[in-house]
Amino acid sequence: MKSIAAKEKNNQKAQQRIVESESRLRAFFENVEGFTCLLDNQKRLVIFNHKFAEGYKLITNVEPKVGEEFYAYLPPNERQWQEEILNRVLQGNKETTEGRYELNGRQVLLRASFNPVIVAGAVTGISVYITDFTKKFEAELAIREAEAKFRGLVETSIVGVYIIQDGKFRYVNPRFAEIFGYEQDELIDSYPVEVVVAEEDRKIVLNNISDRLKGEKVSIHYEARGRKKDGQIIHVEIFGSRTLCEGKPAIIGSLIDITVRKRAQEQIINEKKFSDSIINSLPGVFYMFDRNGKYLWWNKNLEIVSGYDANEIANHKAGELIAPEDRGMVNKTIEKVFAEGYADVEAQALTKNQFKIPYYFTGRLIEYDGKPYMLGLGIDMTTRKNAEVALKESERKYRALIEQAADAILLVDKKNNLIDVNSSACQLLGYAREELLWMKISDIYYAEELRGNPLQFDLLLEQKSFLSELKLKRKDGTEVPVEINSKLLDDGRFQSIIRDITERKKAEEALQKSEANLHAILDATYTGYILVDKAFKVISYNHSAVKFVKLERDKEIKVGDNLIDYFLKDRQVESAKLLNDVLQGKRINYESEYPQADGSIHCYEVQMFPISNQNNKIFGVVLGLTDITKRKKAELDRQHITDDLLQRNKDLEQFAYIVSHNLRGPVASMLGISEILHSPYVTKEEKDQLEQFLFSSVQKLDEIIKDLNQVVQVKRGITEKKERVYLASLVEDIKSTIQNLLQNGDIEIRTNFSQIGKLTTFRSYLYSIFYNLISNSIKFKKPHKKQLIEISSENYKDKIELKFRDEGVGIDLEKYSQQLFGLYNRFHLNTEGKGMGLFMVKTQVEILGGKIYVESEPNVGTTFLLEFPK
Repeated sequence: MKSIAAKEKNNQKAQQRIVESESRLRAFFENVEGFTCLLDNQKRLVIFNHKFAEGYKLITNVEPKVGEEFYAYLPPNERQWQEEILNRVLQGNKETTEGRYELNGRQVLLRASFNPVIVAGAVTGISVYITDFTKKFEAELAIREAEAKFRGLVETSIVGVYIIQDGKFRYVNPRFAEIFGYEQDELIDSYPVEVVVAEEDRKIVLNNISDRLKGEKVSIHYEARGRKKDGQIIHVEIFGSRTLCEGKPAIIGSLIDITVRKRAQEQIINEKKFSDSIINSLPGVFYMFDRNGKYLWWNKNLEIVSGYDANEIANHKAGELIAPEDRGMVNKTIEKVFAEGYADVEAQALTKNQFKIPYYFTGRLIEYDGKPYMLGLGIDMTTRKNAEVALKESERKYRALIEQAADAILLVDKKNNLIDVNSSACQLLGYAREELLWMKISDIYYAEELRGNPLQFDLLLEQKSFLSELKLKRKDGTEVPVEINSKLLDDGRFQSIIRDITERKKAEEALQKSEANLHAILDATYTGYILVDKAFKVISYNHSAVKFVKLERDKEIKVGDNLIDYFLKDRQVESAKLLNDVLQGKRINYESEYPQADGSIHCYEVQMFPISNQNNKIFGVVLGLTDITKRKKAELDRQHITDDLLQRNKDLEQFAYIVSHNLRGPVASMLGISEILHSPYVTKEEKDQLEQFLFSSVQKLDEIIKDLNQVVQVKRGITEKKERVYLASLVEDIKSTIQNLLQNGDIEIRTNFSQIGKLTTFRSYLYSIFYNLISNSIKFKKPHKKQLIEISSENYKDKIELKFRDEGVGIDLEKYSQQLFGLYNRFHLNTEGKGMGLFMVKTQVEILGGKIYVESEPNVGTTFLLEFPK
């Protein structure tokens, strides 16, 4: 009787364990995402979670019940195909269906997965897992709508867009067809590409297309001549890149009609030829050179007089064409021009064959391309010198000189009377020479001009020249803007050289208007632009550049500053190298980061490209700075989301494998024992032994379900609020909990939280992490040796690091690094444990947004590094 009572008691315990296991299994079902249920082989509900119950009721208006058929309350038409699916699953097949349903008044798309449950090779039931994929479907729909909008943008673009494949246009937008005078449909999949290319440029265009299709050139940009449908030749600028279209190589690109721009360039070239012809027609020699005497421009007369050809003059300095005895005087005159704006001198020119010719040289300071130059004329003084003995001949020569001058020249006595004028002055002012000689200098000035810009005779009396700009009054009452260079002559008279600057004023006004328009456009952009010369001195900039320099360098940008000073100190050498590369014709693009005081980073896209004049000579560099901080942050966020999803998917696969692997053994054992117990041939002793085995399997299953339920609870997320956790206090709490393990005195826990002593986080998770790592260090200490456990913190710029170090038995990472943080993985079989500690630590660290690293060596010790973002 006692034996029977004991068996009954064991049976009750086994039954109780089974009930508890089923309870935990149900809890496990409730924690699974999605609508989940389990059917038996008669298609009846065995178990389901609350989400399934809620969804089922919303669709059928009936609450599901265990034992009812899965499709009992579905509409007849849906019931039929659901029954067909379940029949196929019972035959061992996996099935997936999709459908649209109304839940809580909202249309949703549901995807159901039906999988056979196989035990001992036989299908014993069906697992059903239903997910809502409405958001994914809506996202795909949004992508298709975005593609349609992109196509609409291309169709309305003001730039020609094309796709070339197999020698034909697979697509052209309306603007491309308009440029060449065709209808859009005429060009697509009909004519060969060369039909729109001028015959003279077909070879180069076809070669460029071939190179890109072969992959020899990924992208290209060039100019060519096009041929319109009516035969008219136009100029186009072509951009193109290699791509794949329907799996085959193709070229996609854009095209701009630059015919008007080309004609403007030709006009500029013709105007330069015209200006050169004027210079070459000037009497005497014309020259322009820089402060170092290097010639930039001269007329044909200089080559004829000097006997040097153009290349030789380009390699000579101005002083080398002057007789040695006059070079000092000429050099001083040149210095005076650059200092005061104007000077002249009589000196002997030295020809290639060493012949000396007396010349009268003039020099005027001008600015060209932002640099000072001296421009002047040289008049051969040979005849005048030969006749200098006679005063009359000297006067005649003087008269010839001023009469040949293109500028108006006036001589004024001390009483303000005009005593001499040249013909250019008569032409400029509209008076006859006799009329002007009866007038005072003030008669040709406007009174208001003199009030605003009075004649500065005091400067003239100090032997200084005086340069001014004002408006003079013509005889007919009209005004003329002029530049006047006045000086005191040796005989006490005043000389004024007057130049008509009407055209220059118009050009300056046009230039100012153009610059104003350009600045208005640049100031409206979010990209900062800085223009510098070849010495990297700032010439111009827009408003966005001012904001950048102030924000990132805390400086005020100024014209004339060196651009290199605006770069960070550690980048100045490399930046100077890049700018020099740009001056050689390269275009530079890169991204740069600027750390902020609060620890954040500002990202910029930096562009450097050369600026050329009409002669294609590079005279400066444009630096473009675009703030891409938000774009980079968005890219980083997308990458984090992608990485997180990949990791979660990997964890889910691993978890599913663990569940399947660890549940399979106990369940199979229980099923096998149950079948044997039903056998009539089992003896009483065997039956008692089998019941003990059954009880052990139930206990094992119960432990596994508890462990899995704990993992699921951790992975579901955190319900508590963050709080401030003091690390030293946390360690003391753990030491109190494990006091029994510390009583022997062979464990020392040493902490150093001086760098950072508290964290704002979820206390339960941080407690679990610390507890597991400290417990592991104690559990795996070296036998009969004292164990030192060191815990410390480090405070870095963008992260917090916690370090756990011990001197225990260590781990062989060469063998176990891949399995280290896996569930149920154990590496020291002589020590008790289930292999869950490190798995839980890694899971909780990652939920808190951190990362965990390990360094370990057998018989040396182990160090765990935990990194958490600030």
